[in-house]
Amino acid sequence: IYVDDKPNLTVSISNANFADKNVGTNKVVTADYALGGSAADNYEITSTPELKANITAATITVTAATASNKEYDSETDATVTVTAFSGKKGADKVEVAATGTFEDANAGTGKTVNAEYTLTGDDKDNYVLASATGSTTADITPKPVTLDWGTTSFTYDGTEKTVTATVTNPEGTDVVKVTTYTGNKETNVGDDYTATATGLNNSNYKLPTNASTKWEITPATGTISVAPIAAETYNGEAHTPAPVVTMGGKTLVEGTDYTVTYTNNTNAGTA
Repeated sequence: IYVDDKPNLTVSISNANFADKNVGTNKVVTADYALGGSAADNYEITSTPELKANITAATITVTAATASNKEYDSETDATVTVTAFSGKKGADKVEVAATGTFEDANAGTGKTVNAEYTLTGDDKDNYVLASATGSTTADITPKPVTLDWGTTSFTYDGTEKTVTATVTNPEGTDVVKVTTYTGNKETNVGDDYTATATGLNNSNYKLPTNASTKWEITPATGTISVAPIAAETYNGEAHTPAPVVTMGGKTLVEGTDYTVTYTNNTNAGTA
């Protein structure tokens, strides 16, 4: 360029474009060059420099995420859903996926859930996350137990009978037992007893809506024997000897297992 022409000659660049939209370094840029000014007609462009530039990743910020409540299962895994994020450009195909972990596995409300975020979609490589972690809260509800009541029919033998339930669906190595009951102990014959489980030893579990069972004690069967009663001497008073009553080799208890009625037991003779 001649010195006198410099004030009257300009070079403009237009229509500069990368070959594609994707992130990269030293990416080639194509452009159109044009001369301007009063001296433009005296010159022509015979070569242009190679243009290169970088495209850096756009930033995506998670603005809202929720965790789902779950029933106790002895694990800390949580389901987290990203409900809103910012920073996506145009119609790019990019989403944010999440995984989550409860602070611990125990049942409770408002428990902290730690989340980890990852980008998905065809255009994910053109973005970075402002933060790949976050937190929210959710509940772990106690797990309802299943009860096996075992034996619910007994034969009367004068001793106290007890009905108990076993928990059949604990998680992993959890020890879960019924610790308190109502109506689960009786001695006498009856066919309409109701036993109810009222407490558990593990707060990660809860009793089912129906935690009761019907149970019974049926009458004893067998031959009743009364030992011979020794003769007594008349003394003008009523005689009330205590009989020894047995059934199946067991001595029965008067007033509990049987009652005695006396007649003609004052005067000499056979009562």
